[in-house]
Parts: sequence; C-alpha cells; structure tokens
Amino acid sequence: MTAANVLIIDDNAAVRQAVAENLKREGYNLYFAENGVEGIQRLREESPTVVLLDLRMPVMDGFEFLEAIQLRPQTSFSVIVLTGHGDAEAIKVCYESCVTTFIKKPFNLFEIRGVVKNAIAVKQLTNHLDELVKSRTEELEQRVREVTALNQLFQEQLTGKTMAELERQALVDGLERLMNETAELLRLAQNDQLAQNDPPRDAQPEPLDEGLPGRSGVGQQNPGDGPPPN
Repeated sequence: MTAANVLIIDDNAAVRQAVAENLKREGYNLYFAENGVEGIQRLREESPTVVLLDLRMPVMDGFEFLEAIQLRPQTSFSVIVLTGHGDAEAIKVCYESCVTTFIKKPFNLFEIRGVVKNAIAVKQLTNHLDELVKSRTEELEQRVREVTALNQLFQEQLTGKTMAELERQALVDGLERLMNETAELLRLAQNDQLAQNDPPRDAQPEPLDEGLPGRSGVGQQNPGDGPPPN
C-alpha cells in the first residue's frame, strides 16, 4: 500500500520537527506549513490523509483554516488538532467542525503516533469503501443504461414487427376481397351468356304459311274446280 501523506500545520518549528521525527518511523510522507494560508495551499497540492493542526497561528489560525476547508465526515482527510489553548469552547468548536481528535500540548509523541496511525487506517478504509461504492454505482448505472437501451430496441423491433404483420394482414384481406369480387363478376357474366343462348320457355313456334305449294290442307278444294270424279 502506498505510504500515507501527513500535513503538519504549526507556526512553531520545534513542534514541527519533533512531530516529524516521531512520524518518520512509520514511513509517512511528511509536509509542512507555518499557518493556515500555507496549509490550504499544501492541502491542495499534496492531498494528505491526515492533517495535524495548531489553533494559534499568525496570518490564518486554526479556526479560520477549519472554516475555510469546510470539513465533512466524508472528506478524504482527517484533522487532528494539537494546541496548548484547549479551553472548552475551543474543543466544542473543533468537534463541531468535524475534527477527528483534539490533543492538548504538551503532548506525548507516542500518543500522536498512535492517533495518527488509527486516523490513517480509518480514513483509508473509508476512502476505499467510498471508491468501491462509487465504482459499483457507476457499474450499476451503466447496466441500467444498457438494459434501457436493449428494452427500447426490443420495443422498437416489436412495434415494427406488429406493424409489418398488420400490413401483411391488410394485404391478404385485400387480395381475398379482390378474388371474391372477381368470382362474383365471373358468375354474373356466365349467367348473362346462358340467358342469351336459351330461348324463353313461353315462346310459341310460328305457324306455317298456308299458301306455300304442296302445303294445302287436306279436304280443301279450290274454287272453280269441278266435282271430284266418281
């Protein structure tokens, strides 16, 4: 695991040196600032896991530093206050500002080492869990986007298939209707042709012409003829 970064903000050089000598044994990367303004700059540059903060400093004191950084429980670093001015009101303000631990001067170096070690372990675990949750959340969001896209594609295909089936059914219905109309027209045409070929059933044959030769009626006698021979 990569060594943790520790930022020490204190205007007292002796304090910075003593704390640094004690923490070097843990292999931390150590950075320093003499006031809150320098501390904010180093905070942005080095991304420490733990900040050791003095309260009484020139230019910008520890209270102003805490107000400027707006520390939150989910912030990626912890703040441990080291001060010789630890009255009840100062302690109250620090803990309300989400400070992890408040240590009064003069302090025990072994205590500082233990507090810093525990703070780093907790914050690294918390940061790891936060990254894990973020990664899993991004994966789930990506899966949701993929499922949504697949569902939309399926709906589009289903809609297209339904429309195609409707269009095909409409074509089949149209063809059936056309075939039925054609069959009806053919039937009507056949009936008309049969009606033209067959004479009406109540028609009577025309009488033969009586004046035709050889077609006179039996027993008829023309005027002027003599009596029939005996």
